Amino acid sequence: MIISVIFLAITLALVIYIVSIYNNLVTLFNRAYNAFSQIDVQLKRRYDLIPNLVTIAQKISLTRRKYAYKSYYGKKQCFKCKF
Repeated sequence: MIISVIFLAITLALVIYIVSIYNNLVTLFNRAYNAFSQIDVQLKRRYDLIPNLVTIAQKISLTRRKYAYKSYYGKKQCFKCKF
């Protein structure tokens, strides 16, 4: 009788230990999956912002070109005039 109770207790402890290991593994898997999902979301956001960045760079380039043009021809006119 005592041996069967000890065997049952050991079996129950082993089952509880296996279930807790399984639960920890599932928790770790879910954390890793969530982390990769967050990375994927951030990469998609960055990818969606690239066209905006390109248009801003083009506008800045046009503005710089316009001011360089004005500066060049302003200096040219300045050198033409006689003091």
